[in-house]
Formats: sequence, structure tokens, C-alpha cells
Amino acid sequence: MTEVTLATLGHNADGSVREGSITVDPAAASNPKPKPRPAPPLLGTVILSRVTDAEYAGVLAAAQAQLATGNAQLQRWLDILRINGTVDLASPDTQTAKTALVSAHLLTQARADIIFAP
Repeated sequence: MTEVTLATLGHNADGSVREGSITVDPAAASNPKPKPRPAPPLLGTVILSRVTDAEYAGVLAAAQAQLATGNAQLQRWLDILRINGTVDLASPDTQTAKTALVSAHLLTQARADIIFAP
């Protein structure tokens, strides 16, 4: 540990300089803990390779059925996947899509966790 004295931490009521010291651990200061890296975007082909044919057919059929009623959200998510070619697993949109697929009974939670794993 290293002690550092600071000469000017302020002034006392009588006008004199207020001094103080702090103790610093040089090892901790020079080796801060690295921040965890976010998961890199996942290729769309990886996502699709994890989906079974039955799951994929169900998602496509649901997207078409929703489009017929004026709801384009599921089709929009599919198009975003196609256009971007990657999926940002940390994105709120990705988490919303994952939740919606489970809520619509197109995927079980266990399957969604596998499909959307880093």
C-alpha cells in the first residue's frame, strides 16, 4: 500500500490549509478488473441452424397468419434477421422477439434459450 498526502483538500475555518492523506493499493490501481465484453453478434445462419424444420415452418406460418390480420411484427423480425445477417443477443428487440416466440407457443423457453444462446 502507498500513502499519498494531499496538501490542499480545502481550508479550515481559520484559513489554514487542510491536509489529508489517502491510501492506494498500487496493484489494484494498475490492474483494474476488465469489464465483461458483450456477446458478439450471432450470424443469422447460426440461429437458423439451431431451429428445427418444424419450428421454422411454425414461425413462417405464424408470420403469414399475422400478416393476414394486419400484424406485421413477426414478419418484420424475420426480415430484419435476413437483412442484417446477424442477431445482437443483447438487443432489447432480440429479447422481445425471443419472448414473443415463447408467448406465441412457437418455441418453448428451453428451445428459445438454446436457439438464442451465444
